[in-house]
Amino acid sequence: MKTRSLLTITLCMMIAACAVKPTEQAVADSADNSSLATTANTDNVGGDDDKNSGLTDSSSGEASGANQEESLYESFLNNKAKVNISDINNFGYYFNFENNVGNEYTLEEIVNLIIASYVGDPSNGVRISLESIEYAYIDCGNDGNEELLLKIYTPSVDGWTEYIIIREVNGSLETIYSDVAWARSSIYINEYGYVYGDASGGASSHFFYKAFIDASGAYHYIYSDFANGFGIGTEYIDGHPESEPSEIDGDYVLLSFDFDNTPEDENYNAYSYAKIKENAYDWDEGFKGYFYCELVDDDSVYEDDHPLRQYVKQYFYDGYISKVYSLKEIDKMIADREQQEGLTDVVKNGKAPNWESLSYDFVPVIASYNDDNILGIKEFFPLGFMLCKDDKNNISHLVLEANGEFSARYSVFNFSESDSEPNTSYKNEGIGEFKLIRKENDHTFKLELKYFSLVYLPDTTSSSEAGVGSKTITYYTEIPGLDDSGKEYLIYCPGTTKSELGESIMGALSEYSKENKFDDGVLNTYLLYEIDGKHNVWIYNGY
Repeated sequence: MKTRSLLTITLCMMIAACAVKPTEQAVADSADNSSLATTANTDNVGGDDDKNSGLTDSSSGEASGANQEESLYESFLNNKAKVNISDINNFGYYFNFENNVGNEYTLEEIVNLIIASYVGDPSNGVRISLESIEYAYIDCGNDGNEELLLKIYTPSVDGWTEYIIIREVNGSLETIYSDVAWARSSIYINEYGYVYGDASGGASSHFFYKAFIDASGAYHYIYSDFANGFGIGTEYIDGHPESEPSEIDGDYVLLSFDFDNTPEDENYNAYSYAKIKENAYDWDEGFKGYFYCELVDDDSVYEDDHPLRQYVKQYFYDGYISKVYSLKEIDKMIADREQQEGLTDVVKNGKAPNWESLSYDFVPVIASYNDDNILGIKEFFPLGFMLCKDDKNNISHLVLEANGEFSARYSVFNFSESDSEPNTSYKNEGIGEFKLIRKENDHTFKLELKYFSLVYLPDTTSSSEAGVGSKTITYYTEIPGLDDSGKEYLIYCPGTTKSELGESIMGALSEYSKENKFDDGVLNTYLLYEIDGKHNVWIYNGY
């Protein structure tokens, strides 16, 4: 069977690279949910005071009230001045500002706008947070005028990071670029506004793009390319003896270049392929080329009688591609495109920005980040725990709701080694409730188990059959960890030290938990400990 054509592979990669877009809730109105407040700490804020000081009234309305000694950029970073969302360069699949064009926002309002879009319906359990805000001063187009570059990190399962470029025009601020990176894509912007990024569509499928923002704020698309890696061994070459080394053994990449910014139309794409250099991967500030690593520049592999040319033509292109370009020809196309768009070597080869962490004291509005819980602290509920036991089969799970109620489950399934013997399952479910007794200290709370009941009566069985020869007998058991008379518990919160936990609790943790649930000897998650009974230990494992 022939390998799919590059067109099919590319389309599949594009689909794989795009997850389902989260529900957007009141994007246009989310500024109303912001809690305007206090001025950010300015210890880490910098800027060119001489150039931007002495401001008078501006159209932003907020800027005119800023301290005359701080620049407009600093005033924005201090959560005073507002920025107008312009109608240019609002990119981003998971979030963009297209519905907010023409509106003005403080930094805090922008943060809440982004978070509100990701969280959507609070009941969907999105666990998002504002982890950090970083900023840098760059010079788009290398014209001597500074722009403000923001990086707003709001991680969740997808690690969203918003990039925004802001410029000052006649005493007002406006956005000239915004885009979002996430867990499987990256964005890099250098000191002169050169933008390049990558995204993964799987283990061997990748997307790259190059562009730049000029001095006027215009976005110049250079090119994008899809890269599909593949490996060749002697067993894949028709008629080639496996004992004889093949001149095309190794790892290769197929490349499809789009110079017209028409991802929906591949008819005018330029195609190439090349061998991947071993140990030539470059992860520092992203690879600026058209693949994650350097490629072997060998013109002979494009000749019609070369085995690699025949292999690619037979197994990948399927006759769809009439012309394949060498890497030298592709490089010439890229150079011509850069010259056409006005991209200079100085701009393209600029250094990485000098990122600074911003100190701020506003609290982001996160609808699913609640403080009306049993502990009275801000946290995402429910909290999921797993019982710490040496016996890997005895794994119980407990999910604690904000009001103290919890559900528990235990399940072990054993496949039979004989067709004549049934499979066996050991499981049960239960519900209960914890009551807060008191707060022991800033990181520790004492709880009482008010009640706990099982769904299925222990020592009873049931059987099921899903087709011929697939009978399963289920044995209902007690739930390990909740099978004693223990009533008192301590819940340890992030910030608890190992010494506070003690040797007994630390001894119950797995090596994985000891390595991953602590940062510099401090607990970074939640732990539930049974004071009496069997002294069971439960560690947070999600929700």
